[in-house]
Amino acid sequence: MNVFSPMRHLGLLALAYVAVVAETTLAPEWQPAGMSVRPLWIALAIAVAVCEGGAVVVWAAVLGLLSDCLRGSGPLGLDLVLAVAVVTCLPSAWTRRRLRSAHQIALVALLLIVTIDSVSQQVRAGLDESFSLLLTASLPAIVIASLGDALLTSGLLLLVVWTWRATLNSLGRLLLPTPLTS
Repeated sequence: MNVFSPMRHLGLLALAYVAVVAETTLAPEWQPAGMSVRPLWIALAIAVAVCEGGAVVVWAAVLGLLSDCLRGSGPLGLDLVLAVAVVTCLPSAWTRRRLRSAHQIALVALLLIVTIDSVSQQVRAGLDESFSLLLTASLPAIVIASLGDALLTSGLLLLVVWTWRATLNSLGRLLLPTPLTS
């Protein structure tokens, strides 16, 4: 077990709290061009990036349950099951070791949001409509809307990861000792 593993999980817990606060306060108010940001799935993409093995599945379950509780409509546990299913279907190279590339993290966020949100919205809409009407009228609109949300959220995540890494690199250079010269 890594010495920093408990600290990593405490950081993810703090990130999950910030994501819940952002999901309830900022996300409903800030919707550029009708697209919405999904902070919980940003936290899940970061959990996929920094955790390994079974911890990724546990974080998917926790964040999926939080998403279910925040949506309030439809069957409880739907986002939980979808998040766990999507995370377990990710390539094992992404879930067995930490992701280093910012592009891989953004791609994970894109995949998570498109699959979880589109299926969740289809199921929730299917509870009120007939199946044939759902496939013809609602399906393309739901997939396009979730793709827009995913592009916005993964772009925001990519910007945050690049800023975070630039800050850490500059801090690292600042804290390095000055070489002795004669």
